[in-house]
Amino acid sequence: MKVILLFTCLIFLIGCETASTTKNQVYSASYLGDRDSYQFDSIMVSVKDEDNKTVNLNITFSAIVNPKESFISSTSYSELRGLIRRLQTRIRSQITQELLSLGPIKSREAVHRKLIKKAQSIFDLEYKKWAKASYFEVKIVITSLYFTDMSVGKSPTSRRWW
Repeated sequence: MKVILLFTCLIFLIGCETASTTKNQVYSASYLGDRDSYQFDSIMVSVKDEDNKTVNLNITFSAIVNPKESFISSTSYSELRGLIRRLQTRIRSQITQELLSLGPIKSREAVHRKLIKKAQSIFDLEYKKWAKASYFEVKIVITSLYFTDMSVGKSPTSRRWW
């Protein structure tokens, strides 16, 4: 009986030691970070700032992709990149519409949260229809959001005559 109790305690201690060493596990670079990402084209929309002054809001979305399965074919990744590329225009269009309907922007953080939620819902609506959607987690994020004055993005006013 004492031998069994000693053996059980020994197994428990070995198991605890094994569990604690995995916290400090070192991985190769291929296991760290996100598996893939896709940056969308930037959006620039004229909006009102908190002082009711017209400014350009420049925003860039990206899609972060991580697999849920251990082995996924490269064809599935290609299909997903194509799907993200095709949905980009729909997302940019509806985000532009959302920005144009906003009043003066008082909080960048609130706009950031609202646009992320909107972009993710637009993406998810179509993504869930894909047969391989369960293979990947796709998160839409904002990678750039800043204001510029109205001179940015305007074409030159001078004309050239040849």
